[in-house]
Formats: sequence, C-alpha cells, structure tokens
Amino acid sequence: MVTTQKRWISRAMSSERNDFVKASPKIATEVMAAQLDPYERASFVEVVVPALAQGGLPSVEMWSSLLNAAIDSEVPAKAVAAGHDLSLEWRPDITDDSDADKRDAKSAFTTAIIKTCDLVLEDDPRQIAAVVASLSRHTRSIFKRIALYILELHPDTTLVRQYLTDRANFAEPASRRDYRMLARARADLLEVGDMERIIEWIQEGDSDKFARVFRAAMGRPPAKADVHRHVGIWRRDWLRAFRRRLPEELATELDELEMEFPGPQEERSAVRFTTWSGSTGPLSSEELRQLAAADLIHFAKKWKPPRDPFGPSIDGLVNQITQAVSTAPSDFLTLSPAQLEGSDPTVINAIVTGVQRAFESAFRPPWADVISFSAWAVDQKKIPARGGDLFDYQLDWTDTQLAVARLLSSCLNEKSDPIPLEEAPRMWHVIEGLAGSVHPTPEFEFQYGPPNMSPMTLSLNTVRAQALLLAIDYASWQRRWIGEEWAGLPNEVRDLLEAHLTPGGDPSIAVRSVYGNRLPALFYLDHAWVESHLTLIFGKDSRDAMGQVAWHDYLLNQVFIQVFNLLEPQYWMATEAQRASPRDGLEDAPELRLAVHLAVVYVWGRLETHGSPSLIQRFFELADPIARHRFLETIGEILEANPIVPPEVAARLTRLWEWRWDSLAETDSAGRCEELRAFGQWFATGGLEPSWSLSQLERLMTSCGVVDNEYRTLQRLAILSDAFPKPAVAIVGVLSDKGGSSFYAWEDAAKQILRHASAHSDADARTLASEMVNRLVAKGFTTFLDFA
Repeated sequence: MVTTQKRWISRAMSSERNDFVKASPKIATEVMAAQLDPYERASFVEVVVPALAQGGLPSVEMWSSLLNAAIDSEVPAKAVAAGHDLSLEWRPDITDDSDADKRDAKSAFTTAIIKTCDLVLEDDPRQIAAVVASLSRHTRSIFKRIALYILELHPDTTLVRQYLTDRANFAEPASRRDYRMLARARADLLEVGDMERIIEWIQEGDSDKFARVFRAAMGRPPAKADVHRHVGIWRRDWLRAFRRRLPEELATELDELEMEFPGPQEERSAVRFTTWSGSTGPLSSEELRQLAAADLIHFAKKWKPPRDPFGPSIDGLVNQITQAVSTAPSDFLTLSPAQLEGSDPTVINAIVTGVQRAFESAFRPPWADVISFSAWAVDQKKIPARGGDLFDYQLDWTDTQLAVARLLSSCLNEKSDPIPLEEAPRMWHVIEGLAGSVHPTPEFEFQYGPPNMSPMTLSLNTVRAQALLLAIDYASWQRRWIGEEWAGLPNEVRDLLEAHLTPGGDPSIAVRSVYGNRLPALFYLDHAWVESHLTLIFGKDSRDAMGQVAWHDYLLNQVFIQVFNLLEPQYWMATEAQRASPRDGLEDAPELRLAVHLAVVYVWGRLETHGSPSLIQRFFELADPIARHRFLETIGEILEANPIVPPEVAARLTRLWEWRWDSLAETDSAGRCEELRAFGQWFATGGLEPSWSLSQLERLMTSCGVVDNEYRTLQRLAILSDAFPKPAVAIVGVLSDKGGSSFYAWEDAAKQILRHASAHSDADARTLASEMVNRLVAKGFTTFLDFA
C-alpha cells in the first residue's frame, strides 16, 4: 500500500497542473478499484493530503473525483440517480471526522477535501474564489456543505453574501445546518438590503409545508398547538442564526421564543480541521488526577469558561470529565444525589459516556450502582438545562436520557456477567421513566424525520423509542435467566408495548419503527403475542401509514423462515402494493428490501417461480427493473458468501435465470439490461457450472454490453480463459467497444485473457486473439502494442 501511495503522489506531483486535473478521474478509478480497508484509507489520506496540497486547486479536483467515485460506489444507486448523496446520514456534521472515516470512503475523502482546501488557503488566501468555484462545479449537496464551511473558515465578503442571499441555499434541507452556521459566524458581512431579504424569507415561514407533511405522517391535520410549536421553533432557529444582525423587535421576539421553547443551539463538532489538538479543558493533567469525583463535579458546577474561542471550553471540560470517569467509573456512580444536585445535563451526560467507555473496555461496575445512577438521571428530566450560547453548556436532559438508555442496553446485553434478576423491578422503573418522555414531539419528527432521517434512525435518537427498545432488551435478559420455563413476554413489557401500539396510543413514527425493526426479536420472545398483534403493528392494508412505517423497518432485518411463514400475507400485500409505491431512491427502499427477502426465501426453496399462486412470479410481474435487479443481485451476494453451491440450489438458480431471460425477450432493452446485469456478480463468484455461466455471460454481454462488478467479472473471466479462450476474447471485444475510464479496471484482466488465447492449442483462438490486439491498438489502447 505504501508503494502505491508513493506512485500516486509521484505521478501527481510530477505532472503539470492541467495534466494533473486530467489524470484525476484515472487516479480516482485506481484508488476505488484498490478497495482499501479503513486503515489503509486513513493512512492514504494522512500521507497524501499534505503532499498533494502543494499542487493547489488540482489537489482539490483529485479529491473531489475520489469523493464522487465513492458516492457512486457506496450510496444506493437509486439515490444517486435521483440526485441525492445522503450526506446528512454519513456526515451529519461536516466538521466531525472523529469516527466516520473508519466506516466509509465518502467521509474519508470529504475530510481530505476540507483539509486540502484549508491548506491551500492558508498558503494563499487569494485562492478562495477559485476554491469555492471548484467545489461549486459539483452538484451534489456535500460539495455545497463543504463550500459553506470553507467560507466560514476563510470568509470572503462577496462570496459570503452570494451564498447567504441565495434563496435556494436558504431553503435546501441538506445544507441548512451549514448555511445557518455560516450565518452565525459571518452575518456581519451582509449589507442592510441582504438582511431585509433574508428576514422576509424567515417571516414567510413554512407552516403550509409542515401541515402537509404532518398530515401525511400522522393521518390527521396538525392541532393548533402542533402548529404553534413548530412555527416557534422554526423561527427561533432561524433568528438565532442571524442574532447579531436582528432589528430590535426581532431580537426581543427571539428572547421570548427561547424562553418558550428552550433548547440547545446548533453547534459544530469539537473536532475542527484547522486545529489538531481538540478542545482545551480548564484543568491540567495533574489537577485532573488529584481531584476526587465529588470535587470535579463541584468544580464543573461553578466553573465559567472565558469568552475566548481559543481558550478553555465547556467541550474541553466535558472531555476531561469523560476521561476521568472512564478510568474510575465507580467513584462517580456512587456520588450521592446531594453531590450531583445542580449539575448541568451536559456534565451528567459526560459521566454516562465515561461509564459507557469503561464498559466497552471490559470494566463491569456494580450493577446496583449503574441502575441507581441511571434512575436519578432519568428523574431529572423535568429540571430545565442551563443552556446558553456558544461558550456555555449545550445539551439538555433529552441527550442524557438517550445516553442512559444506550448504557443500560449495553448492560442488559452483557452475557458473561449478567445483571442479577433481582434487579428487574428497579431496572423497569428506569425504563418506565424513559417511556414517559415527551421526546420525540411531532415537531421534532417533522424537522428531523424523513427525508433527513428515516424512522429507524429516528428511533435510535429519540427517548421514547429507545425506551421500547430497552424494554425488548429487558425481556431478552429475563428470558436468558429463566431459560426453558420462559412463558412469553412479562406483563409489564406487554402492557408497555400495547399502550404505545393501540390506536391513539403513540403518534410517533420513531416508536412505531421499533415494532417493525425488532419484530424478529419479539417473535423469538413471544410468537403468540406477535401473531395476535400483526394487524395493529402493520395495519389492515398498505394504506395504513403507521403500519407501513413498521413494515418498511421490518424489511431492514434479515429474513427468518418462521417469521416469513407467519408474515406471508403481509409479503403478498407488499408485493401487490408495488404498483402504487413511490421509490425514494434509497437502498433500503421497501421495494428493494422486499426483493432481498424474497430472493433469500427463493434460494431456501420455500418459494418457486411457477405455481398457483406464485409470490415470486407476482413480484416480477409488478416490480420495476431496479427492484428486479436487486432480487438477482441478492442471489449474487448469497453466492459470494457461499461459494460451494449444493446441486439442488444450482439447479434452482439456473431455472430462475433462464425463466427471467425468456420472460424479458420481448421487453425494452433498457429495463431488460437493468435487471439482467446482476448476472455479473453470479459469474464472478465462480459458484455455478463454468461452461453454462460463461455462455450466459457471453449472451448477456453481446445483448447488453454491461454487467455488474465488471472488474471482478473480468478477473473470473481471465481465470476461465485458459479453458475457454474464444468466448473470453469475444467478451473483451464487447468491453473494448465501451471504452472510457472503465478501461483501467479491466486492462490487466484483458491482457491475461489475450495471453492465454495467444498461447492456446486452438488455432482459431490464436487468430481471434491476434485480431483483438489489432482492434484494441486501433482504438488507442496502446499498452497492447506488446502483443502485436
């Protein structure tokens, strides 16, 4: 990997700038084809960014090419086709790369762009217009978000005015947070007329949109209280962004709104790209070691940070508390209520986070202390947070309750040293307290729910939903203790689940998501309860909006045969509903997840393509090409995970493929090829009979000229070319006709195929190889001259 990095750096730094820009797509193709693991990717970015930043704008272009390639590779195809990069899901805070880069290439290359822009502008601030122009050439929202952040760090009056007075930027949900952060930092650069225009937009509001979305989500129009709360919080957040430029009457209104609707301001992460040391705490390492737990909490109550953005900060103190707790959690868990009294929720959150970190490091605290501390923290939910501006505490008790729920979930799932069963009453008291939270409100779900966060993602970030998840963990914990005498869900869990499930019980989509997403666990705990509540969970038909929330999030699970048998009527209902189902472009769109489930069940042999009635046949009759492709793609993924294919499964897959080929003979080419291109993954796994699979690949390539996993398909083809040289050479010919940047992905495999064919005992194969070399050279692929 180091050699490859040096080669990329050397090529980039030895090129003229214009040549470097032209080479960027090729470098991006090579980097993506290299399929770096997270460690290699982090190393690549760390090594390459400082070296390439000397190249100026071309470096930004190269990283932008890589980011676009990563989005094309990692973001669901339908989302990409619809123009969505889903960056709010994989990079919610543009400044925070604390752990995102360990998960995916998109975030790693986003970090690389930001760092490169920052280094380029530190070297030459006059480049700001060119940097922003380079970013704006890319239409995906992540690039606009980066540009807004770069202007926050390196303000240019003209560009700041241009971006803040663009109504499209004001209204764009994907970059709204970054727009408001730029406004908070640089609103002083706006002229009076600019502010008048923006205030007009704020005054217009979005209550009509709120009413439409609320009705669609809840099945009823919003009450006056719902509208009042939404409008108040919406205006509060927008007025906060321009606080320093507000006329007196709006400044007064903002004060009143903050009293009526208290809540933390939007803030950047503590991780900033321009400073590598993180936030600074007020205590030295020695002072931190010497302070007892009670003294540290007392210090946190009294300490006021200086109003200096580069001085000790609340974030720094919180990090110090978290660090202290993680090394001695029992000292903090045993603090008395009197010692904790008056602590800000941000501090309590830091304690819970520190205990969680200690838990993840194999520390097992006395369970009674964990439960007692959690109960005290949850009981504080009615006490207002101190709140404040950038230099003050930011979290409220909602954040602390979420941290408590996550900690207790870890504790309940501990199997080597489980919580004693005698703690059940006290544990349930905490769960009940969390379940009584008002969070999420309808306004919260309107602001942060779809399309920003899915219902399942909301469920992970809302207190009531977390309480229900915790209740299911609680039941699983009890079952592990009780063993064979388990008789189904405990009464308290049943009562809680039913209270939030009955009509009018809980309008939250985050809460309803839990029933669908955790249905396999509920089935394991009490299949009779699940069977008797199916209609309440999923609704009578596909017109039930809340039922569809549960169904969609159920589909995010892997499929289990017993659960499938119980839910087969729901699978039929979902299949029939495809005709009216809107596609949202996400990989977890219900139509695509339905395809995944049915494909798995088909491989098991539970369903067939023919019969009366045939669920598989009906699915393919009604599904669009993308969903049909996902069905076949899933089978490729199964073959990848299980390379040794039993004969009966191979025969079943052969029947399916030939049925699909024959069924699509008279359909339009685009839809047909969109579905069938998934065969590339089947072929690449090598799990099916070579002669048959090669003949099908040749037929598909001749007809459509495209397959999935082209790179791995060609690698497999190169292996088979020694035994089957003529069809392999023919496929190389089809790929050469495509040309373009994909050449770099199949060049090595094509050379191996031609070597095998050129040396083969079959004279026809040798002739075909010679003719193909001439074709390739004539097309400009001069690296094949060695074969001529």
